Amino acid sequence: MRRTRRSRKCGHEPPFLGKLPVASVRAVIHVPLTQLTAGTIVWAHVPYVESEGYKTRPAVVLDRDGRDIELLALTSSLRRFDMPDRYVELSELEPTGLDRPCGIRMTPSVVVDRIDILSIAGHLSERDAEAVGLLV
Repeated sequence: MRRTRRSRKCGHEPPFLGKLPVASVRAVIHVPLTQLTAGTIVWAHVPYVESEGYKTRPAVVLDRDGRDIELLALTSSLRRFDMPDRYVELSELEPTGLDRPCGIRMTPSVVVDRIDILSIAGHLSERDAEAVGLLV
């Protein structure tokens, strides 16, 4: 016969045992500022221009000033083909680290704090960097 282990009750239990919600806690890993150079593709919390909130999406680093990072958002939405003057299509996907064709929204750029940069995906190719205006 297998014995099961019984817990001892000593007359009291911790008051919140089993009553607190379980929250998933993630460690914050900062992306080194030295890696955030112009042309770097990052995953970031990109704020909406028209309203409150943000969306986690890939973006291209334009400039860095201390903790402030200027970004251009990327999109894989097919609506970008309706406005070819607002988007620059990525011609080479392999160096970007992205898995689907994307376009860079050229205006407006957004400025985020360094903590909003989640990870580095890759870099623009020379041809794409030139199309965006990063190479002169």
